[in-house]
Amino acid sequence: MVPDVIVLTECWLPTCPQLPSIEGYECFASDNCRFQNDGVLIFGKRHFKLRVSKAGIRECNALVLTIDNCLSILGIYRSPSYQNLTIFTDSLSNFLSQCGRNTNMIITGDLNINIIPNSCGSGADGYLDVCSEHGFYAGNTLPTRGDNCLDHAMIRSKLKTAVTVCHEDITDHALVLVTLDYSPKKEKAKASYKIDLNAVNVEIEKTDWSRLYTMSDVNEACDFFCTSLTDLINKFKKPTCTPNSKTSLKQWITPGLLKCIRKRSKLHLQASKYPHDLHERRAHGSRLVRKNKVCDVCGKTYEKRRTLLDHMNTHTGQRPYKCACGIGFSYESALRSHERNKHGAHAPPPPPI
Repeated sequence: MVPDVIVLTECWLPTCPQLPSIEGYECFASDNCRFQNDGVLIFGKRHFKLRVSKAGIRECNALVLTIDNCLSILGIYRSPSYQNLTIFTDSLSNFLSQCGRNTNMIITGDLNINIIPNSCGSGADGYLDVCSEHGFYAGNTLPTRGDNCLDHAMIRSKLKTAVTVCHEDITDHALVLVTLDYSPKKEKAKASYKIDLNAVNVEIEKTDWSRLYTMSDVNEACDFFCTSLTDLINKFKKPTCTPNSKTSLKQWITPGLLKCIRKRSKLHLQASKYPHDLHERRAHGSRLVRKNKVCDVCGKTYEKRRTLLDHMNTHTGQRPYKCACGIGFSYESALRSHERNKHGAHAPPPPPI
């Protein structure tokens, strides 16, 4: 499998007179290197629409690569020479706030922050809190150098992902491989369920939650609470059958709009049954008339092609309907109104040719 993007950190860029190249890839490098071993390199396949920018995160070397406006990869190298982790986490939080929450994003690189569970310090907890606050989860908590997890893969995406840690002899760090599934998903038929909330509330009051207070691990307590609550809801959840009259064919069709459509159709059928009823024909007879003649300039719709052609005269400036007095009009109806109001029954003769 050939990767689409390759991120290299701690690249010793100040000592490299020429950047490396890989056939079929475009290379991007960071330029704000403060240490001898500093630097971030990102290689992306040329057939993608790639855009690179500086992250502007303090106390690290960072580069952002955006792929086809749907995925952003933040490559970071943070030197262990930086002792104050709070400055880095605060700057990272400000940067992620500017990116928005709807973007698929991956934070990867050698951050020199150990995030192995039950072995990370207070500084790592603050870093993980910032990532969780912005919707990221740790794709890898396995050791990547010695017994520490220093090379991260923090992921924020609704896509199906997989993270693999590969130990090789190329470097003293393990390789972290992140895979995202962009294959199109088949839409599943939405099922309707009805939940008996009163029964759920009664069952919650009867449940013994004392075990929750005896747990020392926050993650274990959270999993226990969520699982128990989900089981209670599923216990009193029953599938329901939605009638076709209340089924929305499109997302924008609301229940109120469905009611209006049914009422309109009923009135039109009623007008069709009584064609000689003047009130029914005027009030409801044209309910379903479709104005499918659309003006290409302003978008107005008309029922008849003749009316649309007359309307186009207002855009072109033509006045094809001439009165005998020499005045021209865009609409035939305007000409008739002019003859009736100005000339009455005695219209002037047409001008001589």
